[in-house]
Amino acid sequence: MFQDKTLSELNEIAKELASNNQWDDTAINVNKRIISKKSNSNAAYTRIAKCLLLKGDREGAYDIYKKVLEFDPNNTISSNFVNAEDFSARQEQAKLEKEQKAASKKVTKRQKK
Repeated sequence: MFQDKTLSELNEIAKELASNNQWDDTAINVNKRIISKKSNSNAAYTRIAKCLLLKGDREGAYDIYKKVLEFDPNNTISSNFVNAEDFSARQEQAKLEKEQKAASKKVTKRQKK
């Protein structure tokens, strides 16, 4: 669909889609095509990540943002998302551990009776 477009044309299409709040499969395909022409296009990667987020695929978005940080460690959007997700994961893990500990104490109390 976008095979005959230059990198510059693809970037313009991607920017237009983003400015029109169009974060669908078309946007994903345009940005994938950009990446096929310029593998370290952090803008294309972050646009795909946003598409995935809006589709409810947080894990997919996380993976893409992590990839961006490999070649652009100072990318604020990617860094903020990854740090927030990592923080949430740590909080969730701590909550689970606390619940498991509480459940274990209940079992121990029952066994003593």
